[in-house]
Formats: sequence, structure tokens, C-alpha cells
Amino acid sequence: MLNTTQPTQGNTAATDDHAAHRPVTLLDLPELAVAAMAGWSVPSMLLILGNAFTPLWAVLLGVLGAAAAVALAGFPSGPLTRRVRRTRRDGIPVPRGEVAAEPANRPDADPADGSPVPLAERDGLWTAVAGAGVLGFTVFNVTRTSQNIYQLRDPNAYGAAGRWLADHASLNIPTNLELFGTDPGINFVSAGIGFRDIRSLYAQGNHLLPAFLAPVAHYLGESAMFRFSALLGGLALLAFFGLVRRVAGGLLALVATTALATSLPFLYVSRDTFSETATLLFLTGGLSLLVWAFDHPTTGRYVAAGLALGAAAMARIDSTVALVSVPVVFGLVLLRAGTPVERRTALRHAGALLGTVLVLDVIGFLDILRVSAGYYNDHRSEILASHAALAAALGVMVLAVVLDWSTGTLTRLWRERRRLLGLAGAGLVVVVLVALGSRPLWMTQHGHPDDGYIKYVEAIQKGTGLAVDGTRTYNELTVSWEAWYYGWPTLVLALLGYALLAFRLLARGQGRLLAPLIMGLSLSLLYFYDARITPDQVWAMRRFVPVVIPIMLMAAVVALGWLWARHRWLRPVAALGAVLVIVVPAVITFPMQALRADVPQLALVESLCRTVPADGGVIATDEAASESLLQVVRSYCNVPAAGLVKPTRAQLAAVRTAMAAGGRTLYAIAQDPATLGMATPAADPTLQMHGERLPALLEAVPQDDNEYDIAIWVGLVSSDGSVTALPSTP
Repeated sequence: MLNTTQPTQGNTAATDDHAAHRPVTLLDLPELAVAAMAGWSVPSMLLILGNAFTPLWAVLLGVLGAAAAVALAGFPSGPLTRRVRRTRRDGIPVPRGEVAAEPANRPDADPADGSPVPLAERDGLWTAVAGAGVLGFTVFNVTRTSQNIYQLRDPNAYGAAGRWLADHASLNIPTNLELFGTDPGINFVSAGIGFRDIRSLYAQGNHLLPAFLAPVAHYLGESAMFRFSALLGGLALLAFFGLVRRVAGGLLALVATTALATSLPFLYVSRDTFSETATLLFLTGGLSLLVWAFDHPTTGRYVAAGLALGAAAMARIDSTVALVSVPVVFGLVLLRAGTPVERRTALRHAGALLGTVLVLDVIGFLDILRVSAGYYNDHRSEILASHAALAAALGVMVLAVVLDWSTGTLTRLWRERRRLLGLAGAGLVVVVLVALGSRPLWMTQHGHPDDGYIKYVEAIQKGTGLAVDGTRTYNELTVSWEAWYYGWPTLVLALLGYALLAFRLLARGQGRLLAPLIMGLSLSLLYFYDARITPDQVWAMRRFVPVVIPIMLMAAVVALGWLWARHRWLRPVAALGAVLVIVVPAVITFPMQALRADVPQLALVESLCRTVPADGGVIATDEAASESLLQVVRSYCNVPAAGLVKPTRAQLAAVRTAMAAGGRTLYAIAQDPATLGMATPAADPTLQMHGERLPALLEAVPQDDNEYDIAIWVGLVSSDGSVTALPSTP
């Protein structure tokens, strides 16, 4: 099925395809880099699950894991590759040492419509250009990384968890309850940090990103930890280039990669401790490895693709939705096999891919279930639904394979109706995406979010002069969001590109397109319909960064390639389209491209840690400080911290007594000095900073920075509960 050659010339060879034995070159660097990162990630996650994480072991085992993954991807004589006698496409055995010839009519190579033979020789030049460009971009981005520490949203929690792991073996963060007494008003949770039980806390979400950050913080310091985000972003760009290059060719891949690199959503996540950057790396890189495995199949290469795709499930809770495409690929690999020998090889390849993905998905699930139990409870229905979809897709594909291997029904149907299926698939894609994009013309979507969501949206609406309605989800604008950052010409090209990809997959049997197309369309339809995120910009666009945006750009350049190859008179249109794909996001981003957000928060925190000594303890006396600084104090200062909002002197005296019994001195911190109850309030805060960040907007792209101030009062608590303010720190 999905194969334009005759059954005796199936794309699934009787053994590992001869093309798999070609020498690995620098052309394969993007895929090998992804495989290395995926191999590195597995030992770290196992150490976290075992409460045995140390930076040293994470690095040592990570290097071994990376080397093993690269060997699997790049060397067909690796341990999981079966060395059996190969045959030519006509079934005649190949003498040992001889390479069977590749058929000239290989269905995945379609020069007539702009689909190049994968990794043509000319792609070497574009790969070198892309590598140099990514290196230059990374160097620039490193100088613009944020220092987002003050806890408000997800990136702060990932950074705090990574900094905690740098010095601790477990993410079971102790409350140190005995140091704060028995006052019922004592609180230990903060943004992104919740109760596991009364004596320990959890950091929300999956923990692969903190596992990456911890060794950097331990060996190179906190500043390097924040700069690591830019390095991860550079690797993600290289992975994305590798994918598009294998689908559309090197030059068009360079166009798509440039558009992604200069766009505000990508800069936003790659300069901060967002897990979306790692997810983008592993999903697009895993797709690239999978296309490579389709073109040059070895069992080890399918394992490497599974490692990369599965690593995404260890980085983000919602990656399992993207992995629903893997059982579909599993079924396709089996359906493409004709003879019994081919089926045995296909079972080995497909089983290696699916088995590896499922193992890593289980690790990601256990990470949420055991290390972040409260977060699991909050998102239980979504987590279980995504795994149910994964199981359902696998069940459907197994039934399809059994049916086709028994009766040949699906293969016959496809051969007889493949052009009709291709046209129907392309048409359906266009109709659905156009319908979703037209929603602003005929609807305004509302939901029933929680109170915090409503209040936040209303605050933005009031601050930007919009009609106040906190129940609006703004989901009708999700397609328009992409146009805000990339331009309507790019979206129109992407629509054409998606239709072309669907047609090539269904009508021409280009099975190598299945995984990128299924993953891109499924996530796009899901998040276009309901983004499931607070709708302020650029925050909401982070949901689209791992899959929706990159596959949209890939589809757009596929359309450019088709236009260029179709007719001479369309070449100026294609050239103009390429310019718009690159220039529009760059122009939109330009006012914000030099912004370094949230600096100098690190200097502020370092001053706080110097103010509170190692034998101290901290009580936050207002909601702002309690919500935003408790885990910061624990992670960066390695000092116990709790909150007690607007305490009386008697309450502070009781906490101070408990703290003294543990051999520690109690310090009080607040952003509202009135809550400290000082006899003589300090005129100036102990610590303060002035910073910049992107503003929160609902119906526009940020084009100017938002300035803000943080002021923290620190006081020493006496035995009677009185607080003496500490002087200002320069």
C-alpha cells in the first residue's frame, strides 16, 4: 500500500535496504545531533525517577547514551541491525560486498513536481550554509537570553527545578515544616510548585528540560543555565532544517529555517526556559530521522527516530498527542511489505520504532505521575485522553494490517482509487483549514475558564482598551495568530503545500511524507480548534511552536518548490513567495529582536541570596512574594522558605522560635512593606530592579517592550516578632 512500484519492487526491501549502507557524511549532521540529544536525555530521566540525579552521573551516562544513539542512527552495522543477505529489486541475490542498484522510478523521488531525490549532492552546500547560519544565530541569541526567575508562569518553574536539581538528587522538594512551626496559615507553594504532601513539594510538568539545565547550572553557573536555552534553540533550528531538507531540498529548507529563526514566537521560547524548544527539537528532529529511515532503512535508524520522538514525551505533557502519528507510521511500514521476507523486515523496523516511542512515553508518563503527582491530577483527563488516542490509533492500524495481509483489500483499493483518494484528501485539507481560518468572520468564541484565567484576561482587556469579557477564549483567531507573525501569503502557500503533500502521499505513494503530514495536520486542527491556552500574545503562540508553525513553514516551501517546477511563468511568483516567507516574520520581529527580557533578575536574586545567609530561613509576608519567591529562595539560595500572609507579631515570633530550634535565623521578605509590621518602615526597599519584557496583548503582536520594577523588602525577625529592615543593597 502507498507504493507506486510493482509488488516485487516494494520500497521495503527484503532486508535492510542497501541504501542504508551508504557512508554517513556531514549531510547527516542534523539528524545525528538530534539522536545524540535524545540518547543523552534517557539516563537523566531515569535518574530523576530513581531520585538519584547528580550532574556528574547525568553527564557521564548522557555521553554514553548520546554515543549509542548516534551509532544506531549513523552506522548500519550497529548492534540492532541484522546482517542478512540482500537482494536486488528483481529478487536476484546480491553477491556479498556488492550494492544493489536503486530503481530509477523510486516513488519518493518526483522531480517533475519539485520533490527532489532526498539529500541530493547540491544539498551539501545548503547544509553547510545552514550550519553556519545556525551557529551565527545561536551566538547572537545567546547574548539576548532572558533571566526569567521571578515566578509567574511556566518558564520560571522549569528554571527553578533545574537549579534545584543542580544541588539535589531528587525533585521531591522538602517543605522543612519543622522549621516553621504549626501555624495553620503557613504556606509552601508558589507558582508552578505544589504540594506532594505536607512534607514535600513538586515542580509542575515533565522534567527533561530541568535535567538539561541542572548540569549547566552546577558546572557553569546560573548565567550559563539561562544561555543554554539559546543553544537548545540552535539545535532545534538545525533539526528543523534537516527535516525540510529531506522533504523539499536544501535551498527551500534554508528559506523555511530562516523564517522560523527570525520569527517572534521562536525567539520568545528559545531565549527563555520554555520546554517548547526541546519539544521542537525532538519532534522535528524525530520526523527527520524517520524520513531518513524510510529512505535508508535500518533497525537502528528506526530506533533512533523512536528515541527522538519519544524524548518529546519526556519534555512536554502534550507531546503524546503528536505521537499519535507513530502508530499510523507503524501500520504503513507493515502495509508496504509484500513478501514474507519483507514482512519480517518490516515488523523489525516498525516494532523498533513503535517500541522505542512507547518506552519513552511511559517514562514521561511516570515522570508526571510520580514526580509531579499534583500536576497529573490537574491534567488527568487530558493525559488519559491522549494515551487513549494513541492506543486507539495503534488498534486501528493493527486491524488494517491484519486485514490487508489476509485479503489485500486495502492495497487493491488504493491501487484502484489512488488518484481519487489523493484529490479527496487534498480537498478535505483545504476545506477544513479554510473553514477554521474564516471563523473571525462569523463567530466569537467563549468558554468557561477558571477564575484566574477570567481575571487575567479582563486585566489585559482593561489595560489595552478592549471590551471587557473574561470568558472569551479568542480561539476563533488561532489561524489569524499565525498570519500576524508570518503573513497571509505564507499561510496561503502552506494551504497549497498541505494539499500537495496530501496528494503526493495518497495518490503517489510517498510514504515518507506520512509522519510529518499526520503530525502537522493533527496538531494544527487540534490547536486551531481550541488552543487550550491563555490567549495573550506572544504567550499563546508557544503552543504552536513545536509542531504547528514548523510544519506550516515546511508546507509553504513545498508549495514554493511546486510553483517553481510547474511552469516557467510561475517562477517569479515562487521567488516573490520565498522573499515574503523570509521577510515578513523578520520585519514583524525587528522591533523586538534586540530585547533581552527580565534582566537583571539574576543579579537581584544573587543579591537576595547574599542578604539571607546559608544558615537563614525565609518567611514571605505578602501574596506577591509568597507566590513568586518561595521556590526561588529554595532553589537559588538553598534556604528554607514559606509564606505567611500579613502575620501578626505573635505569629512571626512563633515561627522565629521554631527556626531558632533548628539552628537558623529567620528573615522576612515582602513586596508590600506594610505586611512586615516594622516599627520603623524602611524608606527604600532592600533590593530592587528595573527590567523590560514583552507586553501581554490579545489582538495584536507586541511591537514595544513593557517596563516593570521589582522591589523587595528584607527584614531580620527578632524573638518578639518585630522586624528590623535591612539597608538597601546597591
